[in-house]
Amino acid sequence: MEDWTRVRLLRPLSLGPAVEVWRARMGRRRVVVRRYMPLRPGSPWPPPPDPAVLAAVNHPALVRFLDHWRDADGVECHGFVEARGETLADVLARGPLPPDRWTDVACRCAIGLRWLHERCPLAPRLHGDVSLRNIHVSVDGRARWLDVRADRPRQHPDGDVILGTLHCLAPEVLRGEAPSAASEIFALGLVALAAAVGPLPWRGARSPIEVLEAWDRNPPATLATRLPSPAATLLEAMLAPTPSDRPAARDVVTCLRQGLPGRPARGHFLYKG
Repeated sequence: MEDWTRVRLLRPLSLGPAVEVWRARMGRRRVVVRRYMPLRPGSPWPPPPDPAVLAAVNHPALVRFLDHWRDADGVECHGFVEARGETLADVLARGPLPPDRWTDVACRCAIGLRWLHERCPLAPRLHGDVSLRNIHVSVDGRARWLDVRADRPRQHPDGDVILGTLHCLAPEVLRGEAPSAASEIFALGLVALAAAVGPLPWRGARSPIEVLEAWDRNPPATLATRLPSPAATLLEAMLAPTPSDRPAARDVVTCLRQGLPGRPARGHFLYKG
């Protein structure tokens, strides 16, 4: 059994007020370590994800959880397999993707959400922060989810606390409702839209109100009409303002696997589960 207290932190990937993410090494194994800072009373940040739940949500479309421990400073740490490649946000910094690439990424991500929402042993579970920076694209082009929290729907705090990446949140979450499977489908629609057409106009917004005001001027579903049908039809459905009008992840997977213009049809994808 490996002694994870001996892990060696190499380089910070992000340093937030509640979570630090480090590239690290455990013996010869390259890993990523998330360090969860101790929470002060009344802190708006959620507690660390349950390690027992993370161990159970093991699927090829998710970067794999390895173990948890407390370091010499008493900080809760979670170790994950280090995936070689870059985030989708980094990929898109070079420009939008052609149809075969963005639909492949969207399908692989939808397969991961379908498994979390419907098929994992502890379902239903949510990713917790569907965003461009939480999708990893490997050197061979395969997309996987990073930083899965796997909370239950409606488990996140609501009211004045809004968790997630601001420009990738569903309208009901921006208004203070707790996230649901439908809100994650909306977020995936925004991710796919950014991959297909380029930066979202509201990406610089600093508050939920600014995002909602930007949508009043330029609704996300309207941006989807730049794409050919049936891609536009699918994204318009995913970006429906009303959660009950959005397709489930399984329907998104079915649509993408049937083939959209400019991409291969069924059978192209690695993940079938």
